[in-house]
Amino acid sequence: MRQRARQGKIARVSSDSRPARLDAEIEEIVHILRRYGVMPVQRVATLAGADYWHADSHFGRALERAVTLKRIRRLGVDLYELTEDAPA
Repeated sequence: MRQRARQGKIARVSSDSRPARLDAEIEEIVHILRRYGVMPVQRVATLAGADYWHADSHFGRALERAVTLKRIRRLGVDLYELTEDAPA
């Protein structure tokens, strides 16, 4: 049930505020990794509800931006984890 509420939060960001939506998507990814630890990318996408994100959203873009910002790190082919630098 909580997952739906979080998905709705991302979906309600207006299409005119793409940076805000991207930030919300990154926060969702960080939240999932903080809660569950190291995970395969497909599982992160599933828990984030990426299939239900706004039409202009792209899970891969949010994931790569989170890596660029050093919020998360890639481990091998498809595993990700939270970095120590990620704010609580």
